[in-house]
Amino acid sequence: MESLKNEKISVRSRGKYSYNMTFNLKPVNEGTKFTLAGNWEMPWGVLGKALGSISGGYLGKGVNKALEKLKGILEK
Repeated sequence: MESLKNEKISVRSRGKYSYNMTFNLKPVNEGTKFTLAGNWEMPWGVLGKALGSISGGYLGKGVNKALEKLKGILEK
């Protein structure tokens, strides 16, 4: 969707599972501040919305774990 070198990347996927994700990078005194914002849509109408609400915390924990691993790799 959008890319600004060293600042921002936005992606969108449309399919069975649709999502929008934006990755922002901002220089700070200590290095770089990384933020991630996004949303996703589950299939199956009302049932999908309910499942998305229930699984949101689980998915968020998985994303946080992956980002911590990436941070460790980049800080080496």
